[in-house]
Amino acid sequence: MIYGIAGLCTAQIAFFSAINYSNAAVATVFQSTSPFILLVFTALKAKRLPSLLAGMSLISALMGIWLIVESGFKTGLIKPEAIIFGLIAAIGVILYTKLPVPLLNQIAAVDILGWALVIGGVIALIHTPLPNLVRFSKTQLLAVLIIVILATVVAYDLYLESLKLIDGFLATMTGLFEPISSVLFGMLFLHQILVPQALVGIILVVGAIMILNLPHHITAPVPSKPCQCTMPNQ
Repeated sequence: MIYGIAGLCTAQIAFFSAINYSNAAVATVFQSTSPFILLVFTALKAKRLPSLLAGMSLISALMGIWLIVESGFKTGLIKPEAIIFGLIAAIGVILYTKLPVPLLNQIAAVDILGWALVIGGVIALIHTPLPNLVRFSKTQLLAVLIIVILATVVAYDLYLESLKLIDGFLATMTGLFEPISSVLFGMLFLHQILVPQALVGIILVVGAIMILNLPHHITAPVPSKPCQCTMPNQ
């Protein structure tokens, strides 16, 4: 129940809200900052500073976020709400990565995911009117089906299966394709325009994530469990 509500439901609603107040590329980059939230939390809990490389990656990420936000405010592409929902989505990433790990030792990934989606979906529908499907065009219905089946059920199930097969480093490295692809596809197919300042910011954030998730014997002691990776949501 906690995984479905605090993890999946929170992350999905916050992610789509961040897209609503900015765009897919910016929302994905904000969601991808989950490793740095985890890094700060781990450092505070251990009462010690992170390693030099981890600290440098955190500074790089903060600079990148600042560039993205500043350019977005100037061009009107980003609203303040996007930052709030983006950070909530990042926290949701940490929760939906950490919470199911103990369950995966005893329960099949598809069973965990199915119940989590049902529980999270019921919570999301509270005080939310059901949409009138008659008013949806065929294209809109197709888009909803793709989001539900491919971008949610299939994506989350594959992600849960990967948690049993690879470590956090590989999971995070493959997860980096999400913010990169979001930027490229947004520019190619959605005609989204990102000013050079925002592109530099995105590069700084993605580069910082790569540095942070180098093998733990090189950088800061970030937990080796795959709890700092991003998840495809689009």
